[in-house]
Amino acid sequence: MRLRTFLGLFIVASFLQGCFIADELFLEEDEGKSSQLDLQATAEGNVTKKIQTDLGDNEYTPYGFSQLKVIKPLQIVELEEMELQLRLHPKDSTLKADIQKQKTFLRANNIERTAELSHFFTLISDTMNINILEAKYTLNDTLAVKEVNPEILLTVPLKYQLMIDYYFNEYTIIIARSYTEGKLLSKSFYRFFKDQLETYTTVSQKSAFLKHTLDICTMVKFRGNFDQEYIVQNVLQQFVKNERKDIKNYAPLEFSTLYETKNNDNNSVVGYYFFHKFIGNFADQKDTNVVLVEFSPYYQVDQIFQLDGTYESYTNQLK
Repeated sequence: MRLRTFLGLFIVASFLQGCFIADELFLEEDEGKSSQLDLQATAEGNVTKKIQTDLGDNEYTPYGFSQLKVIKPLQIVELEEMELQLRLHPKDSTLKADIQKQKTFLRANNIERTAELSHFFTLISDTMNINILEAKYTLNDTLAVKEVNPEILLTVPLKYQLMIDYYFNEYTIIIARSYTEGKLLSKSFYRFFKDQLETYTTVSQKSAFLKHTLDICTMVKFRGNFDQEYIVQNVLQQFVKNERKDIKNYAPLEFSTLYETKNNDNNSVVGYYFFHKFIGNFADQKDTNVVLVEFSPYYQVDQIFQLDGTYESYTNQLK
């Protein structure tokens, strides 16, 4: 199932009128933790049912939900404040009229409590690809799905399924002197990339970074350690293969040591770079090239600069 096919999952659902028939679902915070857990479970169940109804026979694997966030519009807060005042002054006819007027306004303008949560899951509809999705679900005051907005839409080969399990569940991929140490190092590794993922705001940015992260996770699991030079060399080679279609018959010859780029003010690492020598066809001409490749702090290819002179003229200066 291609991206264009399952984009239909994220068409805005029908907006239901907010009649407040289920306001009791949205209990106040002082009602206790159990009520919050009930709300969370109900919301997750309704989202799951919505997905299963829309997908039919596609294989759906849920990985997790964010914490449910209840959103109360200002107009409802004002109504509740007036109702509280009425309890203190039960004979206030003006207040009663204002409350009725506010309720009429809320119904006429379809203003209701809503709730939000995000859901990370995968879909499989064929034997070739797996679709990775994250979406934010808006629920109405009965906790029915009201609106769906995609956050991640990514299609990758089915071989990524194992690494998706590792990534989401933060299984150990770094071999250390003890199981506990390896587990802690692996969790720190995952958190480094997951925190960065949350800084992106568009679907394309988040999807691309997740793909990048899964590729790095695969390299780390294969080696059993976080070898920076191995990672950036492989990232560059995949970048040339997938993004630089203008370079034909690319063949790497030499990679320098990986160097850090640091902030002059606080000496923090803001990126990496290395020198690289390769042979390939550019504009139908085969030649040997020397380039400087800059990487982000998350090992993404940032910039590539063509250099004059020999590879050794640059690397020897840094020895």
